Amino acid sequence: MKTSLKIALALFLVVVLLIGGLTFFAKSYLTDERIRTYIVDTAEKSLGRKVGLGAIQVSIFKGISVKDFEIKEKASETPFVKAESFVLKYQLLPLLSKSLVIDELQLVNARLRVQKNADGTFNFSDIGRHPGKEGTKGRQSDTQGLPVALNVRSLTLKNTVMEYAEPAGKLLKARILIDADLGIASPSSGMISSAGHFRLTVAEAVLKDNPRPLKDLSAEGAYQIGLNMSSKRVDITEFKADIAKVPVTMKGYISYDDPLSFALDLNMPETKLAPIQQIVGPFLPAGTALDGAASLAVSAEQSATTGNRMTFKGQLLMNNAAVSAKGFRPVLSGTVRFTPDLISLDKIRLVAGESSAEVSGQVREYAKTPVIRLDIRAASLNVDALVPAAEVAGGSTKEGPAGAAPKKEEKEFEPVQTKARAEGSAEIGNFIFRGVAIRNFRTDYAFRDNVFRISSMTGNTLSGSFRLQAAVDLSTRGTTYTMNADTTGIKLEDITAAFAPKAKDTLYGVLSGKMEASGAGSLAASIKRNLKGKGAFSVKDGKIRNAKVSSGLLAFLGLQDLREIPMDKADGSFTIADSTMHLTSMISSRDLILDEKGTIGMDERLDLAILAKASEKLSPKMLSQSSISQFLSEEKGWTVIPLKVGGTVTNPSYGIDMQYVGKRLQKKAGEEIFKALSGDSGKKSGEEPQKKKKGTTPDDLLKGFFR
Repeated sequence: MKTSLKIALALFLVVVLLIGGLTFFAKSYLTDERIRTYIVDTAEKSLGRKVGLGAIQVSIFKGISVKDFEIKEKASETPFVKAESFVLKYQLLPLLSKSLVIDELQLVNARLRVQKNADGTFNFSDIGRHPGKEGTKGRQSDTQGLPVALNVRSLTLKNTVMEYAEPAGKLLKARILIDADLGIASPSSGMISSAGHFRLTVAEAVLKDNPRPLKDLSAEGAYQIGLNMSSKRVDITEFKADIAKVPVTMKGYISYDDPLSFALDLNMPETKLAPIQQIVGPFLPAGTALDGAASLAVSAEQSATTGNRMTFKGQLLMNNAAVSAKGFRPVLSGTVRFTPDLISLDKIRLVAGESSAEVSGQVREYAKTPVIRLDIRAASLNVDALVPAAEVAGGSTKEGPAGAAPKKEEKEFEPVQTKARAEGSAEIGNFIFRGVAIRNFRTDYAFRDNVFRISSMTGNTLSGSFRLQAAVDLSTRGTTYTMNADTTGIKLEDITAAFAPKAKDTLYGVLSGKMEASGAGSLAASIKRNLKGKGAFSVKDGKIRNAKVSSGLLAFLGLQDLREIPMDKADGSFTIADSTMHLTSMISSRDLILDEKGTIGMDERLDLAILAKASEKLSPKMLSQSSISQFLSEEKGWTVIPLKVGGTVTNPSYGIDMQYVGKRLQKKAGEEIFKALSGDSGKKSGEEPQKKKKGTTPDDLLKGFFR
């Protein structure tokens, strides 16, 4: 037992003496001056920058630790790289032969400042430009006999922060956190190969003209690269990473010489789109969500063969990829191919509910002056299923909370000034919009010189057809527009339900007509003020019911039992100018005729003269139930009443058209006076003039008429 203890103590003393001796030797040989001179002189001549060091500590176990390590900006005292500590771990045995072999570097809590200048250069572009053979010789002589072999097997970055700035670019600034274990080897002079693992976190990236920055975007992966310092080229043999849980691989090379050149192949295998939300979120409208799957392959190159211009080609393959925003959720499948000058849509399939469509087209010169061609083909497309009802109707139906802030002042649509062009067509077998089913829908459109034109839009409904041409000039404030349309056999109930919900269930019948219109403005007030137009229409087998105008009119006539105004046939014409529609129409049925003439204002004010005629079937009701019987007159078997309609569409008022009555009385009086004075009255009655009753004089006739 005592022998074993003695041996253990002896070994312990040997180890202590060896460690103490090595420590003394290391500290006596690796002096502060030698290390400082080597690091500063070598770094400054290699980088062409000033280098600053703080305290230096030497340990046979921990290596050489340099505090407050700094590399300055070119011709400036601003730090380019600043680290809390810079640790060089060396091999112990070579040190005994006075040879320093560094095999591990560790950078702790470093800050790296990278800036891209307006001319395309970086604040590190000058690094390494001037070291030559003379510089190498100088380093050897200045190290005061300190032979150093840089055989770094590992480079460790802990809590490294890179601050990036590009004031004139699209990425204004970024803050990136880096942790990495990088294996390094030097197979030959000027050549470095490296492989290892890394973790990057984009703490924040601010984009130009985008209020939403990228935040907390993480990536981790592995790589294998080769660096040729003489040719300033990095060859990427392998790069695999998960960027926000999206797998990405890359191969190729990057030459950081001036000018910058590269050739890279980037691939993303089919992956779920939901994780990509974190990456592309700032580039999408607020509230947009992604799901489904997609794959991506891109090859990019910039070199002398491309005129130092970046060129690329690739394709995006979508598999039920969906973009959801404000209740709108199209699902897309198909391939998008792209180059710097062309984006091609190869039979993209759009699915929404039970509807589907095939979209094909291309976008040329999209980075300069886009030229777009987009065609849509579908057997059935239900727009009502694609967009929520509130959006189709032009806004939410929910009322705002009490005390809500007032809406911002509305402004006219600002002019569009673009050289972009577009054209295309749509062919849909069964098209449903706002509840209206349209068969054989087809439209051709074009956008050129800031004017959007529909050269033709046609379709069929169950009972008729329509045709429309229109143009909207977007180059003027508020826009200007023209429209020419005609319809044949369209159901009024479909039109009112789709485009005038307030009038739903009030108008029925089969409409045919044509209209020309023009106007300007994008606000309701300017639209009403500037709208001009004219047209003609006819309605068959229709009726007006559940409307205040019709129910009030029937009640005034004493015909409220009818409940509706029948329209066996209705014809009319109109003109629109100065915020007023001038209307002339006649509604006729077997027992009731309404002859209308007057105006309807854009503010819904009414000024209509209606000559109502009732058959012998309805006349007794008018005589017995209405207070206007004294104004009734007879006309070929019809009872006639002249009306004046005022008020508004929602609150109409009714009265007798006294101007019409006055004219009628004046005409009737003139006829009777003429008969009396000329003796025609007796002739028409078959009586001889000499047989007229006594006392029947012109004076008597006038008195009787005006009684």
